[in-house]
Amino acid sequence: MKPSNAMGISASALVVSGAAALVYQSVWARMLHRVFGVGDQAIATVLGAFFLGMALGSFFGGRLSRRITSPGRAYALLELFIGGWALLTLLLLPRVHALYAFVGGGLDYAGLSLVRLALATCILLPPTIAMGATLPVLMRARPPEGTTWPSIATRLYLANTAGAILGAGTTGFVLLPRYGNTVALVVAAAMSVLAAVLVLAARLEPADAPRAAEVRPTRSPPFFLALAATTGMASLAGEVLWTRVLRIVVQGTTQAFASMLVAFLSGLVLGGFLAARALRSTKPATALFSAQLFAGVFTLVSIAAVPQLTRLVPLVVGQRNLIPHEPWSLLLVSFALLLPLATCLGASLPILFRMAEAGDPGSRTGGLLGANTLGGLVGSLAAGFVLVPLHPWGGVRNTLLGVACLHLVVALVVALRGEAMSLRARSLAFATAALALLSVFVVRPDLRLPFLLDAWHDVASTVLDGPRAYVDEPVYLREGRNTTVSVLRRGETLRLFNDGRPESGMDLEFPGFGREVALLGALPTTLAEKTETAMVIGLGGGHTVTTMLAGDFEKVYVVELEGAVVEAARTMHEERNRKAARETPFPLDDPRAELIVDDARARLKLLPAGALDAVVSQPSHPWLAGSSALYTR
Repeated sequence: MKPSNAMGISASALVVSGAAALVYQSVWARMLHRVFGVGDQAIATVLGAFFLGMALGSFFGGRLSRRITSPGRAYALLELFIGGWALLTLLLLPRVHALYAFVGGGLDYAGLSLVRLALATCILLPPTIAMGATLPVLMRARPPEGTTWPSIATRLYLANTAGAILGAGTTGFVLLPRYGNTVALVVAAAMSVLAAVLVLAARLEPADAPRAAEVRPTRSPPFFLALAATTGMASLAGEVLWTRVLRIVVQGTTQAFASMLVAFLSGLVLGGFLAARALRSTKPATALFSAQLFAGVFTLVSIAAVPQLTRLVPLVVGQRNLIPHEPWSLLLVSFALLLPLATCLGASLPILFRMAEAGDPGSRTGGLLGANTLGGLVGSLAAGFVLVPLHPWGGVRNTLLGVACLHLVVALVVALRGEAMSLRARSLAFATAALALLSVFVVRPDLRLPFLLDAWHDVASTVLDGPRAYVDEPVYLREGRNTTVSVLRRGETLRLFNDGRPESGMDLEFPGFGREVALLGALPTTLAEKTETAMVIGLGGGHTVTTMLAGDFEKVYVVELEGAVVEAARTMHEERNRKAARETPFPLDDPRAELIVDDARARLKLLPAGALDAVVSQPSHPWLAGSSALYTR
């Protein structure tokens, strides 16, 4: 088969493979969340194992590609292994429940985190290493006449990412909501087999090794690897942060997360396509400088645009509702905020392929992909679990400003070391990037977080006046590891919110506020055969815990996913004591109460049957992704 036709079939196979990979990621994450819980740290554990495997696969796949004599057969074996392992996980993952309970019993939070990471790594590392190796292995095939390996790598990378868009949309809107995990995993395994068959049918021939005379001198590979890692770090950190922002705007449903992912991946594909076109007439260093410069600028613009986007949502949805639920409206909001920024981010890796043109195609492709993926892993974990909760210097806004600075610093470095750029062009580029970097500290755009969290309360005022309508400072506001928690005043009432969703409250004058949740604590006291040990899932305002402690229970475990909720509940309690000029103890100060900051499902897995006499769950929003996990077998 002609190399041009074979490469087209290979691109089609990577579309199918990319779609399958997103199905695998979503399904394995859901299945492991039934064991580890749905807290952001548990999610990051699964995501970290997935990204680590992809990075290792890219590195080792690039190194080993030189020794491959049949790239088509090697690729097919990788896809068949991935599909086979996916079917095997249907048997393996249910056994993880018992293993987790056996190994994790009696461990503290740090020990449990290590157990979760070890189990996730054992399950996910083998198939994800194979996934990461697929593209570098295909780069061993003979390219069509008149093409270079950077153009081929870009084409295959974009095909794989386009497949990921299809996988994200199909999984979030069709497979998981309608058919569930098992059917989705079987469909993905069939797609892996199809990708293997397509590449075998292409009959790929191995490329000839480049002659020494054809290998031009270039900058040291560490420079390109550092650029790939840094751009990946900024990109994935930004994705995590914008997902957190949009979780407040559109709320955290499964369809909302799918919409965000589709919008982000679409921008990556569009950016790669535009970069490939631009490189026909633009020098690679100039193109990379422009991509990173605009990525930094669009980050700043997007921060300022979020409050205004919130004002437009009711007009777009066509009703007095700030929370869109229809798929088209979710996609529209996600594309409006993420597409311009993601387009700039998607241009960087194809440009780096071109900048690192000299050398072995497989090893260079694998090295750059691996560094980019590893940088993305570091960026996502650092943003979500170190920088955002770092009070008072962290938070989403400050971390986003830091991401914008990182993009602009990369632009400065490229301007200083840009190849084939004239002195005048280099000076102009450096001055532009420096001015943009200075504007970060001068302009400092604001997300207006208190306004976003309270915008739903008065929709008409939100649409007409925007952030100007919000004048009251929150009683409490903290960006935690999992959610943003706030306490807002409504006359003589305090209301506790999680990502802008009402969770609990307290009346400063009428002590009967919250009777419905207090009743949850009274029922077990009345109906339980024994009243020795109980568990309350979700602290909220503390009403349920207070009622249970007023009964005969000797021990009450309080499991709360977000530590900031505990601080918010204590703030409300102290405010009521101050208003009433009396001192009533905070329920968690009772020696019979023990606070556990973790996912409740993960903790329940560690307890033997019959260990609790009563379990009470604070009512939550059932339409949120993860809420049903507590009750799902």
